[in-house]
Amino acid sequence: MNTIYCYTATGNSLYITKHISEKIQAEIIPISNKEQICNSDVIGFVYPVFFWGMPLSMEQFVKDLKIQNKNAYIFAVYTYGGTALFCAVALNNLLKKKNTHLSFISSVKMVENYIPSFKVNDNPAIWDNADKKIEIISKSINERKNSKFHTGTFINKIIHHLYPAHNKNCSKDFAVKKSCIGCGLCSKICPTQNIKINNNVPIFENHCDHCLGCLNMCPYDAIEYKNKTNGKTRYKNTHIKPNEIIEWRNKYK
Repeated sequence: MNTIYCYTATGNSLYITKHISEKIQAEIIPISNKEQICNSDVIGFVYPVFFWGMPLSMEQFVKDLKIQNKNAYIFAVYTYGGTALFCAVALNNLLKKKNTHLSFISSVKMVENYIPSFKVNDNPAIWDNADKKIEIISKSINERKNSKFHTGTFINKIIHHLYPAHNKNCSKDFAVKKSCIGCGLCSKICPTQNIKINNNVPIFENHCDHCLGCLNMCPYDAIEYKNKTNGKTRYKNTHIKPNEIIEWRNKYK
């Protein structure tokens, strides 16, 4: 049995995971706060890079994950929009504490969706290059290839230290505009269930991963982050629709 654990907010990582899973015949399980026991022969992690590191809830997930097959072939594929180096170091360190380790690591450049700092750069070339990279990655996994592993640099720690989710009150920096109609999509799309709907108004709690799924996926562009996203184009994934993410997660509740 093969298993891939996937963290996705806007659908980029799920897109990659679906294609890899078809090639290696793997079940796709969402990374969540639900404790998992895994005895698979092949175990994968596919996730977006947040400030050159893992999403905060994913870190806790891996800590809680019970890997019973210590001889499993474990791989990681991380997605990024700008620049990211050695971003599987922290994941491998957590696995070492479980007396196992990553065998294969790769990355796929996807559409930039961190709009507080960058512009959305969606174009066909990105998807074409991603598809080609996914084919190479899938072939490498099926052949059980090993990859060179870098220990990372102090720059990784510096950049990840800036990750807003380390501040449990980072949700206070989100604002909801009058254009919100209370559809609840933000609550359903949130990987950490950090958003509750009260009287048709989104209420942000204190376990935000700062994935910006709510902000990007809102059909009415009604969510803002500080003063950094006003008037900026949101990222709407045309390959993975919100309902596909929601239905997939609901299967594993």
